[in-house]
Amino acid sequence: MSPRPTSSDLATEGVFDVDAEAFRSGLESEDSKRRAWDDFTRARNWGISGFPTLIGELSDGRLALLARGWAPAATIKERIASVA
Repeated sequence: MSPRPTSSDLATEGVFDVDAEAFRSGLESEDSKRRAWDDFTRARNWGISGFPTLIGELSDGRLALLARGWAPAATIKERIASVA
């Protein structure tokens, strides 16, 4: 069994229409690392400990937890409608 490709692999193999070197340097930048750790900290503070978790940004800038763990599309659509 071959390992699953990473997003960097997909970029370099031309799967996405992006400059592979720009993608790699952006991914490895200190700013990207800081922003990722900020997101991890925010998620931990919200009590999120698993994947997938879906958070939506409302029109007023607030964030709403739409799904913690897998949820069917119909359920997610209902949750989006309830917070919109």
